[in-house]
Amino acid sequence: MKENYIYRFYSSPESETRVTVVGKRIDDDKFAFAVSKCSKKDAFVRKIGRSIAEGRLNKGKFFKILTVNDDERVKIKDFVAVAMKIANNETSHNILYNN
Repeated sequence: MKENYIYRFYSSPESETRVTVVGKRIDDDKFAFAVSKCSKKDAFVRKIGRSIAEGRLNKGKFFKILTVNDDERVKIKDFVAVAMKIANNETSHNILYNN
């Protein structure tokens, strides 16, 4: 495994529901994403969203796993593109991880 970076993405403040998406390489050719979603009743706090999403990531409660090239570092723009799709699609769903 070539990298241990955790990537983080926070949905736009204009979003109806705020979402935090984190991701990291979990194997030489696998990249995992985990998500936390702020309740409409609560104020969005990045630190709390990050803590919940990273906790899920570390416990293996992944939202999505992608196959990646094991010879390269994951590009930030690629992570952001996937994270934006997750954030935009998951604000209307309640399932935030798949076992």
